[in-house]
Amino acid sequence: MSNDTAANAPSNFWHTVQTNARLRQQFPAIQPVSRQEQLLLSFQQERLWRLEQIYPDTSVYNLLHIIHFYGSLNLRVLEKSLQEIIQRHEVLRTGFVSVKGVPFQTIGSNNFVRLSIVDLTGIPLQEREQEARRLALKEAQKPFDLTQQGLWRFQLLRLSENEHWLIRIIHHIIFDGWSHNVFMRELATIYTALSSGKSSPFSDSMPLLQYVDFAYTQRKWPQQAGFATQLDYWKQQLSGKISSLELPTDNSNSLSVSTYQGDCQSLVFSTALTKAIKTLSYQQGVSLFATLLTAFKVLLYAYTKQADMIVCSPVAGRHRPETKKLIGYFNNMVLIRTNLADNPNFCQLLNQVSQLASSAYANQDVPLQKLVELPNLANTVLTRVMFTLQNIPNPTFNLENLKITSEYIQRPIANFDLALSMEEKGEQLSGVLQYKTAFFNRGTIKAILEDFQVLLESIVINPEQSLSSLSFLITGDDKGLITGDDKGKISSNQDKNSEPVPALYSASDNINSCSYQPPRDSLELQVTQILQKVLGSDRPIGIHDNLLSLGVSSLSIALIAEKIQGVFQTDLPLTAIFQNSTIEKVSKLLRESSSFSLTSPLVPIQPNGSKPPLFLCEGVGIYYNLIPYLGKDQPLYALMRDESTTSLHFNCVEAIATYYLQHVKKIQPEGPYFLGGLCFGGLVAFEMAQQIYSKGEEVGMLLLVDTPARPNVYKLKPTPLRMLGHLSNLLQFGLPYLRKKLEDKRGKYLRSNHNSSETTSLPSFGRIANTNQAFRESANRIAETYQCQSYPGSVTLFTLSKRSAMIDGLFDPALGYIEPLLGWGSIVNGEIDVYYFEGEHTSILREPYIKPLGERLRACLEKAQSIKSVKSEDTCFGKCLF
Repeated sequence: MSNDTAANAPSNFWHTVQTNARLRQQFPAIQPVSRQEQLLLSFQQERLWRLEQIYPDTSVYNLLHIIHFYGSLNLRVLEKSLQEIIQRHEVLRTGFVSVKGVPFQTIGSNNFVRLSIVDLTGIPLQEREQEARRLALKEAQKPFDLTQQGLWRFQLLRLSENEHWLIRIIHHIIFDGWSHNVFMRELATIYTALSSGKSSPFSDSMPLLQYVDFAYTQRKWPQQAGFATQLDYWKQQLSGKISSLELPTDNSNSLSVSTYQGDCQSLVFSTALTKAIKTLSYQQGVSLFATLLTAFKVLLYAYTKQADMIVCSPVAGRHRPETKKLIGYFNNMVLIRTNLADNPNFCQLLNQVSQLASSAYANQDVPLQKLVELPNLANTVLTRVMFTLQNIPNPTFNLENLKITSEYIQRPIANFDLALSMEEKGEQLSGVLQYKTAFFNRGTIKAILEDFQVLLESIVINPEQSLSSLSFLITGDDKGLITGDDKGKISSNQDKNSEPVPALYSASDNINSCSYQPPRDSLELQVTQILQKVLGSDRPIGIHDNLLSLGVSSLSIALIAEKIQGVFQTDLPLTAIFQNSTIEKVSKLLRESSSFSLTSPLVPIQPNGSKPPLFLCEGVGIYYNLIPYLGKDQPLYALMRDESTTSLHFNCVEAIATYYLQHVKKIQPEGPYFLGGLCFGGLVAFEMAQQIYSKGEEVGMLLLVDTPARPNVYKLKPTPLRMLGHLSNLLQFGLPYLRKKLEDKRGKYLRSNHNSSETTSLPSFGRIANTNQAFRESANRIAETYQCQSYPGSVTLFTLSKRSAMIDGLFDPALGYIEPLLGWGSIVNGEIDVYYFEGEHTSILREPYIKPLGERLRACLEKAQSIKSVKSEDTCFGKCLF
């Protein structure tokens, strides 16, 4: 659907109004029936009744709600309120009897309620809620005898003086989701009146019509023209050969299993994804329901490859105004049949599903029972998969001295093989996927939900993708799903060929920024999805967005490289990603070659500017935060090793410094050089400065950020004093300190068990599970072998103003003595400009600590650059004269 069409499309509200108006014309007004007649069941009720005859003594159709009362609860008023509701609604006093195999309704007069109370206040507070839910689920397992009038049970749980839970179990044959809201509104209204000494506002205004009147009218409807019109639609819609949806399963024998045993798992979409899905729905002129259902059908197609697909969806069945305040079972199921043949793109499929859903709603009064009786559907299971978007609010009632809320409790039961129920809560979409445990393992369902989210993330970025392209994103082969012929597995082999993918967002869509550029082909889309998954991004990432500006750390880049290797079977060096730090550039690398060689450890964080460049060692992302404080005229380069994809391995600081200098000189052939680094990076920068001075060249500035000199900067206190230090730390920091010490001990043990060849080089990022820890430990081992020699120049030292066992990754002042100036006073022959900053050793270059440090660094750089500039002019003047 074009944007022009979408702009002119009617709103969902007005479309619903128009549909309900047409339905009211087709379905007759509800007529009262004499209670002296034999009262037939509605078609919906009869379907459940017959299922209960097949599976007697079942609790499958027991609906469980918990009604929470917070505050002062009057037990007798609550009982009277429940009695009033039961008296108002005949269906709550109804039972079902069979006469020669035909079921009829019987209506009783007893509305008496006496609540049994279970006192849980004797149970420890932290266990009460768990016990309350256990009791509720246990009570819901008890079946109802449908011949008995009043198919409901109540039980009151006391969790505290001011918190009570009312457990309500009602059989589905007399109740539905809409009925719950009717029940809650009446409960709050009646309780408010009775608790204040007034009579119930409903006592003199019983409903003129009851559910049994609806059932009578519905039974007469098939003889009228409106029914024939709707039935003709369904005959045409469900014509031809229809196959049941063949879902892949985890159990090869599951298709022969008849069971309702189930479980469920949930998912929650981010606010950004929810907004993007709603934006797409608005742009395409369709409902949110249609968009989510279409995505769900694409997901099912990816697993089944069935182009002719039916998914059922419940409707409230209350389009007539006289039904809206009644309690009863009005729900019906509509069947939405979609043709996914000819590889449509998502927008085309969305338009089809939207139109089919609208038509299904416009003909929703034909009971499902009548559809399954059609000759070509006699042996076809039509209700294996269900989808719904819940739109019935669950209100909170704030009464005087009492707050009432309620919740529906999912039971370990599944009426469908798969049933996805979505709901919009606040600014986020959430969902619950119910499934039959005989068919699916828990891990499979988790993977299906993850696939559903990945699919929608891809769709909102580009809804013009074809069905085959979207199916290709679903990695079904590792789920082990099987079908009857063992061909249900879905391939996840990735292809580097590019398929044109038109853009979804324009600059005015305000999804990210005015410069946002979405993926233009399938390869860029796959790289985008890898980044979003690793970074956990809540917003679309444009192909020109700088990865460093998104907060990408060295560890994140390592994970991205691993994902790229897994998807594309290509080893991409970490530095190559940093050096090509946009989706567009990374995609270009993947297109042009399947193998890479490391050419340079230099990563240009900010390559432009007229000032001498600043080179910072052993990291990339951590230095990116300095850019706003250094200014646009200050070039900034990071130096980073990547031993995972090269034959270069370093076992000493001197070798690393030599390697870095070779590449620094390609950017800046002559001094003065401005160098620095954090911790181990500062040690490498120090050695680089030593090598520069040894060759008679100049160092403009050497910045050491919380870098200790080596060795013997930190000397342990005597054992008795260390014991006191441990005690002091334990009293000050508690259990976190104890956990930290145990982790340190474990790390030392693991390091001591490495052989020498393993401990002298940096482990591959791609092969080490805890990459960040491995990098730090490798750097520590290399640093321990380095001996700081006398240095002829000056040093700028940035260090912490306060240290403790928990905020300092280097030294614990309670256990040892720290050399002044971190040991540099006895090594540096020139001046040491020291500046102290608040923060932690591992986060001093991040918010909220970066601002004062960045501003001070800029001032120090400008001072050093001005001094070197004056010296350079003096030298030039002397050469000119002589």
